Amino acid sequence: MLRQPAIYRRCWTVLSLALLATGCLLTDRPADPFVPAGVVPAGVVALPSLPEASLRLAARVDSVGQQLLAANPQIGAKPIFRTIGKPEPEVFHRGADEIYITEGLVRQCPSDGELAAVLAVELGKIVSEREAALPARFREPRPEPIRTPLPGDVVGARFAPDMTDVAAMVKFDRQAPLGTAKRPAPPNPHVLAEGYLAKAGYSSSDLTKVRDVLRTASNYNALERQITAAPPINR
Repeated sequence: MLRQPAIYRRCWTVLSLALLATGCLLTDRPADPFVPAGVVPAGVVALPSLPEASLRLAARVDSVGQQLLAANPQIGAKPIFRTIGKPEPEVFHRGADEIYITEGLVRQCPSDGELAAVLAVELGKIVSEREAALPARFREPRPEPIRTPLPGDVVGARFAPDMTDVAAMVKFDRQAPLGTAKRPAPPNPHVLAEGYLAKAGYSSSDLTKVRDVLRTASNYNALERQITAAPPINR
């Protein structure tokens, strides 16, 4: 039996990674003629098999999601929007790279504004979690002391012309060192979502309309537990 050159095996692995990263491979990987059955090459993430959603609904989710992202570049993330063909209402995210929503939940959003509200809240959760994970020194604003400009008391000094001011700052640093301020709470996802909707041209009233829908969806997490158990895809 002839063995395929190593370059073919490498090309197949690179192609598989590219398809996974773009979301083209949402279900199990196809059979690889160069890899034994049941063996996943290093660097390739095996996702659980998921029922396919209606192409029409999946396209609608992606269109509304991309509109939100385009109008809100300050989010700092561009997750892939994946629609799952399940009747149970469920929406969740995996890291900052993927947002999942079920067909059942999409059908409970008759208008694009309501669907945008559901996705905007999930985007807000991503941002809120990211802010909460930041080190304290990047999130804690430290109030500076009142400083009155005074004539320099050291002739010819370039960096510390006022030694009195330097001494005052040293004293302040001892009394209020960095990291001792109360850690501010992360932003509220629903407040963030309201801003995202406004910038995308939707009404904040859509958040009120989906309040009960989101409350019901919070009771379902079977898919979230199944999918988030796998490591996120590195894109």
